[in-house]
Formats: sequence, C-alpha cells, structure tokens
Amino acid sequence: MSWGQKNIRNPRRILVFCLLLTLIFLSVFLLTLNSTYVRKKVEQRVTRITQIPFHYKKAQLTAVNQITLKEVACGKNTSIPEIKIDLNLMKSLRTRELTIQRVTVDSPHISIDLDKLEQKLKESAKKQIKPPAVALAQSLPKKTPNAKPLTAPVTKKSPKKKAPKTVKPVPKVAEINRHYPALSVNNSTLIFHSKRLPKERFTLTGVSIDTKAGTNSSQGVLRWKSSHKETEIEFPIALEGKKLSIPKHTQEILGTKLTLGGSIGLISALPCAFEMQVQSTKPVAYHLPNDDMLSVHLDALATQLRIRGQLSAPHTLQAISQSHLANFTPHHKTRGEHNFETGRIDIRLFNGQIHIPSFALQSEELSLMGNGMGSIDEFNLVCRTITNDIWQEHGTKLIHGLRIPSKLRPFSPLETEERFFNDSYLRITPATGVEFSLNPKKKWTSLGTCWKSAKTFLVRELWTEEQ
Repeated sequence: MSWGQKNIRNPRRILVFCLLLTLIFLSVFLLTLNSTYVRKKVEQRVTRITQIPFHYKKAQLTAVNQITLKEVACGKNTSIPEIKIDLNLMKSLRTRELTIQRVTVDSPHISIDLDKLEQKLKESAKKQIKPPAVALAQSLPKKTPNAKPLTAPVTKKSPKKKAPKTVKPVPKVAEINRHYPALSVNNSTLIFHSKRLPKERFTLTGVSIDTKAGTNSSQGVLRWKSSHKETEIEFPIALEGKKLSIPKHTQEILGTKLTLGGSIGLISALPCAFEMQVQSTKPVAYHLPNDDMLSVHLDALATQLRIRGQLSAPHTLQAISQSHLANFTPHHKTRGEHNFETGRIDIRLFNGQIHIPSFALQSEELSLMGNGMGSIDEFNLVCRTITNDIWQEHGTKLIHGLRIPSKLRPFSPLETEERFFNDSYLRITPATGVEFSLNPKKKWTSLGTCWKSAKTFLVRELWTEEQ
C-alpha cells in the first residue's frame, strides 16, 4: 500500500480535509458577503420567500451556517431590526449556489394606513365592468333593377381526402420540484393608523407565522397571542404553488367555537374565498373598554360569514353574514339590566354596497328593529323602538334630556294597546363619524356627544334607586 492511499483511507485526515474545505468556503464567502453581487442575490432570494422587498447594508456570519442581515431598510410602512438566514452548506458546496434552509424575521413592525386603504376602496368602487361591444348587423346589398335570375350551383367532384398524418406524441416534460425554505416570523406588530383615529391608534401584537421546509408544498402555523386574558389563536396554513390555503380548522376561544377555512391565490388579482363560523359554547360577558360600569352578557351566539372575490379589486368582493343570539343582556352596576330574549342581524356586501335587510333585538317590554344601506362614503340606518308605557316614559325623559332638535313627538302610540314607537336614524361618514338624529331633515348630533349627555342625565336626575 502506497503512502498516498494510506493517507486517503485515514478517516481523521478525511475529516480534516473536509473541515479545511469548509473553512476555505466560509473565508471566501465572508470576503464576498458584503459585495454588491452577493448582496443583490441574497435580497432577491429572501424577498421571494418573505414577499417583503428590502435592502440591507451589513451582513455578519453569526454561526457556521447562519447569516444575520443588519441595518435592514423596508420602506416607510415596515421596519425589521434584523433577518437571520440559515444555509445548507453541503448543498451550497455541491451546487455552488446559495441554498437557503430557513429565514427568521424577529419583531417586525408593519404600519397600515387606513386612509390610503379607504382611498383605494373608493377608486376600486368607481370602476365599472364595461359590457362587450354589440356587433353591428351588416347592411344587406341593395336590389338592382336588372338583376339576373339565380341559377343552380354546378356540382364539382370533391377531391379524395388524404389520410391524416400520424403525429408522434410529445414526450411529457418532467415536473420541476420546487423547494420551499422554512419561514419564521416571530412576534410581529400590526399598527393601524388614520387621521381620524386617536393618538394611541389600534395595535395588534403577537402575530407569528412558522412554516416548515418542503418540496412542492409547505405546511405551517399562523398564530396570534394576545395579552388580554392570555388568548391564543392558532390555525394551520399550507402553501402549494401559487396558492395559500387555510384548511378548515376549529378552535375554542373565550367560550366560543371558531371555525375558519379558505384560500388566497398568490397572483396579481389575489382571488380569495373564506368561510367562518362562530358558535358560543357557554355564556360569556364582555366589559366595555372605556366604561367599567357597563357590561354585556350573552347566553348563546351563532354567526356564519362567507367572503369571495379579488382582494386587488375590492368592489368585486361579495359577502353574506347571518347572526343569531339569545338572552342578550346589557348590565349596569347601579342602574340594573334588561334582557333581550332573541336577536338577529343579516348583512350583505355586493358591488361595493353594504345592505342590512333586517336586524332586531326583541323582548316583551322593549324591542329594537330596523334596516340600513350604504357604501364606504355614507351609510344610513333607521331603527324603530317599540316599548310599553313604562319604557315610553323613561325614553321620553331621556330624549328631552339630550335636547336633540326635532319637531316630532319622542314616542307615538301604535294600534296595539299600550304600545308606543319611535324612529331614530344613524348616519356614518368618514368625515363626521357616527351621527344620531330623530328627524333626518333637522340637525344631526354626534353619537359620542349623545352618549356622554345620556350618562350625565341618567346620573343626575333620571332614575332613583327605588326605580
């Protein structure tokens, strides 16, 4: 046995040779890591995985097979502290290309401008699908006075048909296996802001996405963990080709059973179809965030929602929602409570128009029912209140205390004995918010102002402790 063969068969020398080869590769990679060519390649690969375009200024090798991108710039609406990339070194050495095994994005902040979204919705609603042009009928030729009579056509012998040539079948092209690297987005924050929202804005924190690496498809989990009562929502997701789907999954959250399923096409039109069902499993209570004295109790709730259309063109979205509830009870710590035995609401969305055919909260002493219709520019809703004589007296005092301008009587008698009714109107516009009126031809009053006036009036002089 020669000296060369003996060294090659020595396992220690083989291990040292592999380590040296790896170190040489890493050294060359470190030297070219911050070069323009490698930076462009890394940005393209990671953008294809995360669907977030970005640029970075500095890259470091934090582990043997991990790169950390720092000073990441994603634009005005997105901020990412750093991005970690796990590499497959063996495959990179074999193919001489950068092979990504996992991309980790920690604590991204995504800002969503509701004003721009509203403007996009308005522009999309103005678009109308034009019908195809009607083909014009061809004009008939004019009759001439010296027209010759028509003669029978002369039959000609048809040539013999040749046998069709046999075409060889085209061989099938082998399917290309597409590799999906793993993706982890941890503890992301979604910030919704608008000029009409208060300074604190609406923030959704704790959203995470975790997918596994796969060939031709990738499975993962969409997770949201809230600090309120330690609520955690988790749904499976699957990516296959240009389709992101959520398999039908049921989870119990705060005493309700939530079932969600649907899909989104990852193409320019972004076609989508979703179905959601909410059903309460036990009585629940909700406390209003800005009022510790008032809470709402609910024994049973059943809601079904279906949405389909194209997200890139919101005017194509169609939605149907139906909700039923039982024993809906607003409760005040000092003023008591009232129980509505049944309730329902139906909502339709079609061609940018929102339609509420009917809604109702019904009880023996007090009932609310009505309907509404409108768009994103203006939505109008009318509500009829039907009461007995006791609630009619309390309602009349409250309306007079609010000092809402109206020439109409607060409550008018119905044909039914000891029953009274009153019609109130709500108007929602982006400029003025929610407004309330007893007579739409008169002045509209902000609903927030009415709510504060009602609480002040009730505390001051409406009901006594005995009532």
